[in-house]
Formats: sequence, structure tokens, C-alpha cells
Amino acid sequence: MNCGLPDLGTLNYHIIEGSVDAAIVNEFLINLLKHYTTQHQTSGQRALILDNVSSHRTHNAYASIHTEAMRNVLCVEYLPLYSPFLNPVEEVFAQIKFRLAATKSHQSVTDESKAAIKQSLVHQVETITKDHLISYQVHVEQFLAASRNGIPVLTSHMHESSHQGDETRTPATTDVEAITIARRHLPTAFSQFTAEDHVG
Repeated sequence: MNCGLPDLGTLNYHIIEGSVDAAIVNEFLINLLKHYTTQHQTSGQRALILDNVSSHRTHNAYASIHTEAMRNVLCVEYLPLYSPFLNPVEEVFAQIKFRLAATKSHQSVTDESKAAIKQSLVHQVETITKDHLISYQVHVEQFLAASRNGIPVLTSHMHESSHQGDETRTPATTDVEAITIARRHLPTAFSQFTAEDHVG
């Protein structure tokens, strides 16, 4: 699924069966540009945050991103390596995956089951509220502040606003869980967590 957050409370998304290639990314970018130029002509530039997946850096995607029309509407920022926590849309994906996992079926895949999955996916996207998106943005700002202070980011779930500890600003995990998460997810070097690598 390609997904964009053009405004708090609004999701631009495109459900794709199979892998996302450069052509699909290119089409999504063009549609995103159309959305802004028709509905947000006076709203100024918006940030377009991309990770470093290869389909975001192909010639066609690069050409679409760097057209004059696109540059006038969107300011493109690429995430540093190993930092999905700096992109609020990753929390959208995590929330959707978490909810879909609860309804996972082990039956064989049919055309009917694919249609049901897509319908469920649309439903899950539509249940994402403005409050969810605001909390995801707040998380990014907190993670960025931690990164600037050289503090490793430990999070067991991207959508941990549902954890009691998150609301009370206390750890959502035990020390043992935090160590396990660190060993499994954090890179061995923390140079990418410096302020210089996150600003600009």
C-alpha cells in the first residue's frame, strides 16, 4: 500500500496487490501532486518524506519528484538509514497491520478472500482518526528529540499510544523487554542518531 498524509485527518492511499515498483511509486506521486494542485493551491509547500527503498530513488521517481510543479508544492526529504520512527506514516502501517493480524485466517487464498482482505484494509484505513495522526506526529517529534540528545529509540510497537505507559510518559516496556528490542532492532553504531544526520 502506498500512503500519504497530506493533512491531519486525511489519508491519500492506494492499495496494490503485489510488490510496489517504481512505476507504481511514480503514479502515486503524480496523483499526490494533482491532489495538492487542485485542493491546496494556497497552502504552500508540504513535506514529502521518503525512505531509501530503491523504488523511491529510480530515475522515473526522481524525475517526477524534481519537476518544477512538484518542487513548488512538495519539499522532498529522505529519511536517514534505520529510522522508520521518523516517518509518521510508518505508524499508520503498523496500526493497520496490527488490526489485520487479529483477523488473520489460515484458509487458502481465493479471489473472494482477496476481495475481503482489500475491503478490510479499506475499512482499517478509514478508521484512522485525526487524533491517531496527531499522536503519530508527536511520537516523531519525541523520537527526533531523543535522537538529537544521543538517546537510542526503544519502541516495541510503532503504534504504542495504546500502551498505558505512553500516556503517563513512563516506559511502555520492562527493562528486559527493552534490552531484547535493542538487540533485535537497533543498529550496532549510533552515528545515524546524531542531530546532524536528522536536520537539513
